[in-house]
Amino acid sequence: MKNEKINRRIQIIEDAIQVIVEVGYTNASIGNIAKRAGVSKGVVTYHFSNKEELMRAVVEHSYAMAIPFMEKFMNESDSAQALLRAYIESNLRFIFEHQKYVRAIIEVVSNARTDDGELLYKEEDESIYEPLIEIFKLGQEVEGSFRDFCPIIMAKTVRSVIDSMGTKVVNNDIADMEKTISEIVDTFDFATRKNS
Repeated sequence: MKNEKINRRIQIIEDAIQVIVEVGYTNASIGNIAKRAGVSKGVVTYHFSNKEELMRAVVEHSYAMAIPFMEKFMNESDSAQALLRAYIESNLRFIFEHQKYVRAIIEVVSNARTDDGELLYKEEDESIYEPLIEIFKLGQEVEGSFRDFCPIIMAKTVRSVIDSMGTKVVNNDIADMEKTISEIVDTFDFATRKNS
């Protein structure tokens, strides 16, 4: 019974993502999502009390999809430099290869508001920088392979570049995926490594 409930929630989230991709956040009503899922609105609101809760679940689910994808790249890395390259490449490949999740995140983060009219995601989630900070500290403090720089500033710079690619990719503004990934990976490789 518990698994059925979990599976139903995941299916509603996936249907919500598809509706967002097809008609945008504004038109992704509980009714339209229920219609897409082939259930009543009551079934949707049984699992998610309102649109805000469902949209939060959409963002969490979409980010969660990236974790196993990235781990495949990062588990094979044996140094800070290799981890950084794998982190950036896996993020960018996920964006290119899973555009529906990226578009859903962009739509929700840009448009979802609370009952008071405030953006639902106006506060920055600082935890997103932690994996990069750990990689930078490994390279600086343990291996000595990275030059001296502020880990949080570099982490924010890396994330800024990665996150900016989402909109470009879903709007088909990137002609050559491989070249784009290679250039971004190489840029941060050169920006962080210690001069020999």
